[in-house]
Amino acid sequence: MATKLRVGHVIDTLDPAAGGPPGVVLHLAAAQRAAGMEPMIITQRRAGREAAIEAFIDGIQGAREVRVVDAPSGKVAGVMGEAGELDVLHLHGMWDGILRAAAAWGRGAGVRYVLRPAGMLEPWSLSRGRLKKWVALRTTHRALVRGAAVMHATAEAEGQQFKRLGIAAPVAVVPNGVDVDAHLTETDDAAIVARWPELAGKKRVLFLSRVHEKKGLMPLAQAWGRICKEVDDWQLVIAGGGDAGYRAKVEAAFAEAGAAGRTTFTGAIDAGLRPHVYAACDLFVLPTFSENFGVVVAEAMASGLAAITTVGAPWSVLEECECGWWIDIGVEPLRRALMAGIGLDDDERRAMGMRGRECVREMYAWGAIVERLGEVYGGVLGAGESERPGSCM
Repeated sequence: MATKLRVGHVIDTLDPAAGGPPGVVLHLAAAQRAAGMEPMIITQRRAGREAAIEAFIDGIQGAREVRVVDAPSGKVAGVMGEAGELDVLHLHGMWDGILRAAAAWGRGAGVRYVLRPAGMLEPWSLSRGRLKKWVALRTTHRALVRGAAVMHATAEAEGQQFKRLGIAAPVAVVPNGVDVDAHLTETDDAAIVARWPELAGKKRVLFLSRVHEKKGLMPLAQAWGRICKEVDDWQLVIAGGGDAGYRAKVEAAFAEAGAAGRTTFTGAIDAGLRPHVYAACDLFVLPTFSENFGVVVAEAMASGLAAITTVGAPWSVLEECECGWWIDIGVEPLRRALMAGIGLDDDERRAMGMRGRECVREMYAWGAIVERLGEVYGGVLGAGESERPGSCM
């Protein structure tokens, strides 16, 4: 494969408020550029969010060096035609108009594409607006899926879901990556406490993700309320942006559970501050209903935190590497896991965290992920008549 493979990543937005996909795309493109490829990102600007997006890009090492092209709605094909020659497209998401427009351009221009739905075809996600999404899969989005040279899953379970949906394209299972070195930071605890004084003198459980109904914050409120009656030296940190109306409902749930004073809502955390927030905490929890990957779990592990997540996320490795808890969805399993983590002494938690960090370094380093995707792209480009994309199911 040519060392200067030209990859066009297409995503609706790079706004960090959109959750994990923008960060994944920026990290991936930066890592590909460092490996000698020529990635570019085709996206759409969000009015009023320019400063947040620019700060987000600046917080990711190497991302500023990646070319970003704005493709306004209705002008995607024209922008892509003028952006320069591309060898392969990598589409991130499912329902956004920019993806359909980019796919149509690719089919017309003879540029094949890899489609990464980013969890949007998972059963939980499809159950929200179910009828509308099923109709779309059979009408407006049918060509998008049928035209994919490869479906990119980030875990085996997501790949199996593609097959259950009857998608005929080959599936490449390649996880998202994590920059382990970026999470080796020492935190300035005094600065963290100055910002959130209620954290002074407390051990800390961290939830870092979007404040969204999928993330399991309502069960967490109930579980944490029960724990607060048994433990008085731990504080829960809810770090993440989201819809203001839903955040108000979550805050009310914690208040009703008697845990308002023991819960800190930080709001959105920018990319530069994220490693410091991880480093300032003692235990991580993501009580999600559904994730195709859950990159925050990998980030927590890279930060040396023992982690808790549910079977709604593909993280059985937490148990396999003895670095956390992979639990059933529900209040009581969550309460038990949190109490187990809280009940460990500092050395025991630290040892779990170090096992997690080594696991991430071995399995999810960006260099290895870029190499595996390079094999997938090579197959898409037809490196040989009988060659299938690498790492396929």
